[in-house]
Amino acid sequence: MQVKDEEAVISRITTRMAQIYQRSESFMFVSMQVIPSLRFGNSTVPAYSMKVFALPYLIAPITNLRSTILIQAALHDILHIQPSRGIILYIPVAEENMATNNTTMMGEVARLQSDTHGCGRESGIFKSLSRSLSRRKKSSSGASAPLSVATTSSWAARSDVHEAKPAAISESEGTNTSADEGSVRPRQSRTLRLFGSRRLTEPSEHSNAGSGIGC
Repeated sequence: MQVKDEEAVISRITTRMAQIYQRSESFMFVSMQVIPSLRFGNSTVPAYSMKVFALPYLIAPITNLRSTILIQAALHDILHIQPSRGIILYIPVAEENMATNNTTMMGEVARLQSDTHGCGRESGIFKSLSRSLSRRKKSSSGASAPLSVATTSSWAARSDVHEAKPAAISESEGTNTSADEGSVRPRQSRTLRLFGSRRLTEPSEHSNAGSGIGC
């Protein structure tokens, strides 16, 4: 297979790879080598072999399946080669084994983490403010919250208890009054008995006196 404009082809492949991996084009490194003797089986139909070097977190079973579909669709549009005539190899590279701009990927990650920790003082202040505001909102919402079923039922039970107490007091008062009435009734009967005995004794005295005078 002969490629007329390699620069245009590489540019298009770079753009599509950046879209597939959702990265900037400046993070893409694409090289292309045309091998006339490259064959896929005994057929003379053009074929390709592609190697993808990336960090380990970018290479995974589901990610590779998605990337394979998108990459082979892009190469079919650019090179006009069927997916069945291409091979893609995914090769993970550890952070300490990939370097650029005078540092490895591990060193770059450490630098970014230190920058985020340095800028995290103001963010910590904002976090504390947000926490205090959320606590105030929770306290206000709890104070003005509508009554729940549990609280109303518990309050109803308490009210029943308070209402039951006067009933008990009234019953005790009734017993006291009945006892008082019972204690008063014997006094009335005693007075009646005394009055009756006096009424009965008075005629006998008069009769005795009268009989004495008659004699």
